[in-house]
Amino acid sequence: MKLSIKRLVIDSMLAALCAVLGFYTLQIGNTFKFTFENLPVIIGALLFGPIDGMLIGGVGSFITQALGPYGLEATTILWVIPYVVSGLMLGFIAEKKQFRFKPWELTILLFVNAALITVMNTVGLIIDSKIKEYHYAVVWTSFMLKIGIGAIKAVAYTFLVPVLLKAIRRLPDVQATLGRKTGGQDLPGLSEDPGDEAPGYEGEPGGEDPADADPVDAGKAAFLLNGENLLQKENVPGKPDEKEN
Repeated sequence: MKLSIKRLVIDSMLAALCAVLGFYTLQIGNTFKFTFENLPVIIGALLFGPIDGMLIGGVGSFITQALGPYGLEATTILWVIPYVVSGLMLGFIAEKKQFRFKPWELTILLFVNAALITVMNTVGLIIDSKIKEYHYAVVWTSFMLKIGIGAIKAVAYTFLVPVLLKAIRRLPDVQATLGRKTGGQDLPGLSEDPGDEAPGYEGEPGGEDPADADPVDAGKAAFLLNGENLLQKENVPGKPDEKEN
């Protein structure tokens, strides 16, 4: 898969946004961390696919860790992997679904994504504690509470993500990168494979792109249309048309 310059620029912007959101978190003690850091990863993966989701998640989370209070450590990779896996998983499933989801499908996907990140972060804490030799014990009540928070975020994202995707897809640079317009009603994103056409185009649901029309058929249509217009001009106003007997 070829990544264009425009597409890499969009990925870079989303990765930068991921890094910035990583610094604006709601921290409750050492247990709970409420953040929207993964939102740009979700957008990129559902918009372009797994490679973009992986790059956005990996680069964004790496910058957050590198510029954070702990800096680069031997265990930094443990906190980058969850977002890389998240972008890959979301993008892979989005491609398999041709970038179309019903609302309930999106909710389930985002919940599984949030739960997966929680599990990987918990495993990361266990490994980190072993390497750095400090005590860490999994408290299952707090773990399940984190899963519950992930479920709430998944429901919220179900309403937020479609709005963001529709707004982003209307940007000229994004449309040029995706290479098509869509009039599809389902959600979210666009397929880049010409064989996976969207249900319709803007202003013409279910129709085909005029640019893809056969030139011979287009010529026939133009000829018939001009002939019909010519016949209409030959009718003298006020004179009734001749009828067939």
